[in-house]
Amino acid sequence: MNKKLFLLIPLIASMVACSKDSQHDEIEPETDVLSDDNSATSSVDDSNSHEEEVISHNSRSLDDAQAAFLAKGVPKVALTRALNFYRENRASTGGLQDSSCLLKPMSETGAIAKNSNRYDPTTIAMLKTGIRNERYIMIVDYTQANTTKRGYLLDMLPNSKGEYTLLRMTISHGYGSEAVSGIPTVFTNKANFGTTLSGFFISASKTYAYSGHAASTGAYSSIGMRLYGVESINNTAEQTSKVSHGAPYNSDAKSGNSAGCPAMTFANANAYMKNYTGGILWYHHTKAITGVDYKSPSCNKSSTLANN
Repeated sequence: MNKKLFLLIPLIASMVACSKDSQHDEIEPETDVLSDDNSATSSVDDSNSHEEEVISHNSRSLDDAQAAFLAKGVPKVALTRALNFYRENRASTGGLQDSSCLLKPMSETGAIAKNSNRYDPTTIAMLKTGIRNERYIMIVDYTQANTTKRGYLLDMLPNSKGEYTLLRMTISHGYGSEAVSGIPTVFTNKANFGTTLSGFFISASKTYAYSGHAASTGAYSSIGMRLYGVESINNTAEQTSKVSHGAPYNSDAKSGNSAGCPAMTFANANAYMKNYTGGILWYHHTKAITGVDYKSPSCNKSSTLANN
């Protein structure tokens, strides 16, 4: 093999982002153009970042929220794990309890320039403060098939009647996760495997203009949002471009395969994504999570865990 070509292969692989509905990966070129196709009327504000929202919760109010969301059909184990993490890792309750697995965001290291459309002002200091936007929690239950609405967006602020709001949506999994009957079975934190990641994430400070390519439709654009993994099983999420965005291979009936991104329909991305910027809790419940008490390995013990 030509030596120059051999040296270029890792660089080319690192540019592959998040869509594979047939045989073509999606790339993420920098662009300032958003697609108007398949757009939905949004009830959120037009700003590009979400103000940190702190909600006063005591143990009883969180128990009430858990009971309400269970009654609405949110899976028990996934909900319990998400709420347990939410209780302990909010900015208002002391921040992230274990920050040993955090990687410095690419915008902070300079890997993404300040004049880039992809620039995100999130810093590692901000990530250490934990869940900054306490209003919403996103749970994706990847133990369910891609023909179900396995994404659960929880509004943690009850309305005037004391009721909690839940939105369900289809969410894609990675083509490398080797789905069986629509349920992903393989998960890795290594780059360029096209797999879904497990565990807890903190959302980016703002959205950006995401561009991709799908085999069935060609190039497309969407609103997009980066995710920062906080565990040894997912802390490469930002560096490997695991981005939440709208995609043409998703519908309300079924989600297609991405290259590891939790993609959704264009309508849901356009209508709701700006609500959950600013550091919400985002959780992927997968078959790698063995139960409510599952603990991912700590990065304090071995730096090699970041690549496991």
